[in-house]
Amino acid sequence: MPNDERPTTVPHVLVVDDDPDVRHVVTRILEQRNFRVTAASDGADALSQLHASSDVAVVVLDLAMPGMSGEDVLRAIRVDRPTLRVIVSSGYGEAEGIAGDAEHVETVAKPYRPSELIAAIDRALD
Repeated sequence: MPNDERPTTVPHVLVVDDDPDVRHVVTRILEQRNFRVTAASDGADALSQLHASSDVAVVVLDLAMPGMSGEDVLRAIRVDRPTLRVIVSSGYGEAEGIAGDAEHVETVAKPYRPSELIAAIDRALD
């Protein structure tokens, strides 16, 4: 959906990635497309952000993170918010298997183009 067709309420996206450069770039891309963005550096931070913000519409979740993995974060999200839309991303090919086993999950393979991420978010919001 092009920028000018976005709903009047600004969707809130939580970006979860342990790589600060990825978080920064994805945040800037999404903000330029009129999303409200919160960034989290790891799984614990992501869950804390979700508990603090009930209006998160979509989570962009890296699967390969140290400590609490993206898969662990996804399981924890499903306990409290089973229908929250999640876009899992990974450069290791594991995203497809997880998405196939979970409802309300999209995938994007790293490295992804901004247009691929925006398309996945738009599908999640439809």
